[in-house]
Amino acid sequence: MLDGFGDMLSHTGIIQFEFGINSLVLARRPLRDFWCRLEGLGFRIGKLMPRCIDFAPYRPRYEARWANIVAVRNAPTLHGPATG
Repeated sequence: MLDGFGDMLSHTGIIQFEFGINSLVLARRPLRDFWCRLEGLGFRIGKLMPRCIDFAPYRPRYEARWANIVAVRNAPTLHGPATG
């Protein structure tokens, strides 16, 4: 996924994607690869929850769980309860 974006990642402010064990097996790329690449480009990465984005540090246990992942460039105020 990230390789296909090429230079567009430097012009993107938010990315959402799903990741789970099937993604790991089919793509042969662990979530850690995505996490490190996006952090290196200035994104904060978190798990999309019902009312917030959980911006927590990467943990190996994330590899085995299905999740909607959100990457937001330089947006420290986009965490906590959703409004509206």
